[in-house]
Amino acid sequence: MEGASAGGGPAQKKQRVRGKDEAGAAESSSGVDHQAALKAVVANLDLLLGDDELEPPP
Repeated sequence: MEGASAGGGPAQKKQRVRGKDEAGAAESSSGVDHQAALKAVVANLDLLLGDDELEPPP
């Protein structure tokens, strides 16, 4: 695993420079997609609280 992470360093730097959009910016240096994780958290909260409680007031 250490060899793979050491080899992945330069490739991740290229992705950061190239990926200026939200999807590229949402990935950390460890490769975790934080945007997908946040969507999952919001979906779980939506299920727990119900649809009406997460909607902004009119």
